[in-house]
Amino acid sequence: RVHGDPHLFFMAASRVSELELDRSIGFTGSVRSGLVLHPDERHILYPLGATVVVRELGVAKQQEFLQGHSAAVSCIAVSKCGRFVASGQRRVLSTKADICVWDFSTRTLLHRLVLHKADIRELAFSPESRYLVSLGGDDDNAIVVWDVARGEAICGSPASMGSSGLTYCVRFFNRDETRFVTAGQQTLRLWTLDARARKVRAEECRLGQIKRVIETLAVDANDEGLYCGTTTGDVLFVNVATLLFQSSGPKKPFSLGITSLALSPHGILVGTGEGKMAILQRGTFKIVGLTELAGSIDTIAVDRPARFAYVGTGESNIYLVDLESLEAELRSTGHPGAIRDIAFPHGFSEVFATCGDGDIRVWNARRSLELVRIVVPNVECLCIAFSHDGGAILSGWADGRIRAFGPETGTQLFVINSAHTEAVTAIAASSDGKRMVSGGSDGQVRVWRLLRESQQMEAALKEHRGPIVSIQMRSNDLEALTASSDGSCIVWDLTRMIRLQVMFAPTLFRQAVFHPHEAQALTCGTDRKIGFWDVFDGSAIREIELPGPAHANSVAVFADGERFVTGGEDRVVQLWSYDDGETLAQSVRLTGNILKLAISPDQQEIVAVCDDGGIFVLAVPAESPMPGQAAEYF
Repeated sequence: RVHGDPHLFFMAASRVSELELDRSIGFTGSVRSGLVLHPDERHILYPLGATVVVRELGVAKQQEFLQGHSAAVSCIAVSKCGRFVASGQRRVLSTKADICVWDFSTRTLLHRLVLHKADIRELAFSPESRYLVSLGGDDDNAIVVWDVARGEAICGSPASMGSSGLTYCVRFFNRDETRFVTAGQQTLRLWTLDARARKVRAEECRLGQIKRVIETLAVDANDEGLYCGTTTGDVLFVNVATLLFQSSGPKKPFSLGITSLALSPHGILVGTGEGKMAILQRGTFKIVGLTELAGSIDTIAVDRPARFAYVGTGESNIYLVDLESLEAELRSTGHPGAIRDIAFPHGFSEVFATCGDGDIRVWNARRSLELVRIVVPNVECLCIAFSHDGGAILSGWADGRIRAFGPETGTQLFVINSAHTEAVTAIAASSDGKRMVSGGSDGQVRVWRLLRESQQMEAALKEHRGPIVSIQMRSNDLEALTASSDGSCIVWDLTRMIRLQVMFAPTLFRQAVFHPHEAQALTCGTDRKIGFWDVFDGSAIREIELPGPAHANSVAVFADGERFVTGGEDRVVQLWSYDDGETLAQSVRLTGNILKLAISPDQQEIVAVCDDGGIFVLAVPAESPMPGQAAEYF
């Protein structure tokens, strides 16, 4: 289910039915303290692009989406009573950044708070949930205290003195409704709120000769001490009563700094930039437990009995860590960056593959679980395709190489060095398994013969003048359709290696696909139009102009040829009637710009991948309503 601001829903004003969002895969792990365990301990909340995901623990499909932001979510906070959720976002161009306050029980938007001039860096609720304090980003560096019930600002102040640097974190005390603390570049300040006078007063903590950049902090349960994690890799302890620095440790600081910190009866839990999670003994800061995870540890959320902790990393992984043994169980994975392509094996809907920066991942489509990860460090994978028999994943990479891997084990089967002079941007395989066609950012289309022991280039076709964005082969393997950002689509004869037909449009094409009957082609591009083409004479049959200013990045046609789907910069998946050219259904707004779409071979699901690392699975309606007869959303 999706909840949020009605103004962000396209379906509120249009007479189309809803494409049901069945489940999602992904987690923006780079958001500090972004993984939050709700006080009911039945739900976790985390950001995914511009959306806050509410997920029921232990149930992969039980997800709800809080949508109200126009840009990526930058922080999340949950009140101690569990009633309120607050989320902040990054700034869009010169506009102010929003804070959304949600009612957790009803998943409704209560308040939209707008005052900060830059990104919202962190949020914190007071112990009794009466107040919310927000901290602005680099270009703002201010704190604002809000009345949660009324949704109004009480007061604000610069977060640090002019002689200090930026402020990075804020925490309310655990027992005092009027006191909170901020920390950052050589600054550690204790604040007292006077709500009646609408003022806040700051006191500087005295660290002596110690110069530190504090990235994270925690207040002990009795509000007697502050534990501060620094970029130097040590923890500082400051006495609240005297505001004096008392001690620090461990003796050997952690590499890449301390990026997250939490307190439990076991000790001080720290997460580091190099992926180490440690338990430090209070007082001595001696390391009494240590484990290592994949990616910088940006969030540690401890359950109430302090038996387990949910840990989020910069690699978009979520772990469940046993605090007694420090054994870590990988609970969820996702792409940390943009997903460039998605592919299903021919005739098999149980798995699909995605690719992005440095890796290819094979997923269980039903359970949303990662099965295989194929890693090529420091190189981006731009396109993938399964061989017709499903025995290989063919992939194109930014280093100009084509690599093939076994989908079950991830074993490299072969690599073609210098397959293109620049990046390999599109790839397709023949149904007989003997050929492969690739396209590059150099505009060339190359045809390869796949032998048992080698791969031989048969031809290099040089008609396009811009990067190749998509390739599709006919079912008889004798022709191929290529699209380029130079505004041309070409149908190639793969026997004589010549151009059969060309289609031009004043646009940067994003994708071109054959209709299942293969007499027509469908294109989408930056002109915000869906083009219908006759592939035999290259003539334009008709075109559909998309509503709004956003263009489509991907198009896919159902096997019966009666419907197709599009997705792009508007973050909405739309289901169309092929003959009538009318919208039958559309999804709610997803978390990021849609880069590619794929329809499962059983025609039951649509999978969309986004530039924020999100993967979204939508259920295809059993019977799509006829144009003009769709039910209203409300």
